[in-house]
Amino acid sequence: LTPMVNQIEYHPILTEVALLQYCEEKKIVPTAWSPLMRGGIFEYEVVRQLAQKYKKTIAQIVLRWDLQHGVVTIPKSVHQERIVENAQLFDFNLAEEDMALIDALNQDHRISTHPDNY
Repeated sequence: LTPMVNQIEYHPILTEVALLQYCEEKKIVPTAWSPLMRGGIFEYEVVRQLAQKYKKTIAQIVLRWDLQHGVVTIPKSVHQERIVENAQLFDFNLAEEDMALIDALNQDHRISTHPDNY
């Protein structure tokens, strides 16, 4: 039985390219867990610059990057204004060269325990 969804740690520092390709081949929907790296993504200058360029928040840039890679994203927030902001991702697209800038941040670095070690 093939799963329909695979929830994975996914963010610009851990892009899981091979796993995303596998999910696409098997028609499994990847879902990003901790897409903002528990706030760690806000420290990266590239996403700061892109946020200024697009007049969006850093979170919106990263969440849009998720969506453009075909990844469902589930950011956590308890603040209503951020919840609303996190849903406002459909009035812009990141240019291909900007997607590549974010892709280049990959370091295969996890912020949580590798799932094979649970």
